[in-house]
Amino acid sequence: MRNWVFVLNFETLILKIVTMCFILWGPILFFSYRLVFIPYILMCLITIPVHKFKTLERAHLPMIGMIISFVGWCGISVFWAMDRRFSLNEFLKIAPILLGSISLFCYFKTLSVEQIRKCIHAFLGGVLFTFYLMLVDHFLGFELAKWKKWTPPSMAKTYQFSILMLVLSLGLCFSQLKIRNWILIPINFLGILLLYVFSKHYDYDAGPISLFLFGGIFLLVLILPRVIPVLIRYSLVFLLLIAPILVHNFLTPPVWQFVLKNGMSESHLQRIEMVEWGADLVYSKPVVGYGLGQVRALGTISRPRDYKHYSNWKNIESKKSDISHYLNKKGEGSIDPVTGSSPLYWVAKASHMHNGFMQIWVELGAIGVMLMALFIFFGLKNMESFRVSRYQKAFFYSFLSSLLLIFSVSFGVWETWWLSTIITLIFLYYLNFRIQESRSYP
Repeated sequence: MRNWVFVLNFETLILKIVTMCFILWGPILFFSYRLVFIPYILMCLITIPVHKFKTLERAHLPMIGMIISFVGWCGISVFWAMDRRFSLNEFLKIAPILLGSISLFCYFKTLSVEQIRKCIHAFLGGVLFTFYLMLVDHFLGFELAKWKKWTPPSMAKTYQFSILMLVLSLGLCFSQLKIRNWILIPINFLGILLLYVFSKHYDYDAGPISLFLFGGIFLLVLILPRVIPVLIRYSLVFLLLIAPILVHNFLTPPVWQFVLKNGMSESHLQRIEMVEWGADLVYSKPVVGYGLGQVRALGTISRPRDYKHYSNWKNIESKKSDISHYLNKKGEGSIDPVTGSSPLYWVAKASHMHNGFMQIWVELGAIGVMLMALFIFFGLKNMESFRVSRYQKAFFYSFLSSLLLIFSVSFGVWETWWLSTIITLIFLYYLNFRIQESRSYP
């Protein structure tokens, strides 16, 4: 009897720690977004004694096997990396996060619907508190940013990333409402639009676009609840597999001429230059890639082409099949060794691709991409097996589409805070599906 009480109290204690981690996610995001991986890792570790991986079923083994295979391939790629020490450090950072998702999945399988609801509400409580704190800080001038002694760039990035993740997670908040009347849908949509107005104040280009995408996918899934989820699943895998081919064939001389002629912000242009650079790297080593975390090392021996400093674009003949080769050939040796200015190549080296799909292609090659594509395909297929309302599906696929847009234009894919954020939010939507299925189908 005492042993049973001890086990019961131990599991209750673990649940309280897990809910506390969910509560702290939002405040940690606000004060130091780079530390949000800490509550995630803590949950992964402390939940192992509860389930001991005994909740795994045969149906789960393929998904678990793909995660382990992907992590294993990341580790193997260290051996042919140019900077093996840095590659090994990257592997040691991301392996616990990816493998830890198996532990969390096993733990969440042990929870009852009521316990799951506590976890979600704990997360949303922390998010709403943080969102309120940001509003107070901004409009009432409490100047928490100055109290933290942030530098302006650091403060801006913290605010931008925080507000974006908070807005995306609020979709989970709206999905908790019991739908008794369709009037709730436009009310929720109005809330999202109001949040968009707030986030627009911060100069973060991906944020407003991702929220527009959120709204568009939300409506499409409501209209076509069976077609759009399947279309997203197949389209996502297809785009991942053909990303280098798509980039290589899209960025042709006419496209570059149009971009340079009509002008584009430096940030946007640089990301297009990086994507083209990544596609060229993939064509050079397509099967196994250059090794985990090697974009930084590649930036020391190869640079993205700096098109914005090339003013004679009008003289380029449209029939040239490779505009980048033409520019490089014409500008060989033109880098000024004193000023460091380069009309044809970036002066600064790239640390990551700003595009998750292309970075996986460059570093892990076709093998890594195939493992990732299979995991995404079957993962989404499993999510589609939940019998939930179209309203719940609309929130999940809207969130997923917004997240993938940011994944495609911002942040390094192996950043621990970014990777753990993606996994945490997807898990919460998975838990939400379990709750909603139990409501609709007792």
